[in-house]
Amino acid sequence: MGVEDPERVVRAEVADGEPALARLAIERALGKAVGGSKDVPAAVREAVRAVVRGADVELGVGWQLVDDEGRRIEKVNLLE
Repeated sequence: MGVEDPERVVRAEVADGEPALARLAIERALGKAVGGSKDVPAAVREAVRAVVRGADVELGVGWQLVDDEGRRIEKVNLLE
């Protein structure tokens, strides 16, 4: 799985009640989306898709992107 500090993640998730696993999953998704990309617009598009996708199967966690009224954002139309 490659989690750098699993104890910290578990402590934040369980003891502190933070969404630490989802936060880690988002960080991983964004890292994969933009890692080493020389094409900035393509990297941005891939990063947005990763956030909207809302899941990391390997970690078994999901998240939702919502607006300030709690409505789920399920797609974002990006300029190609």
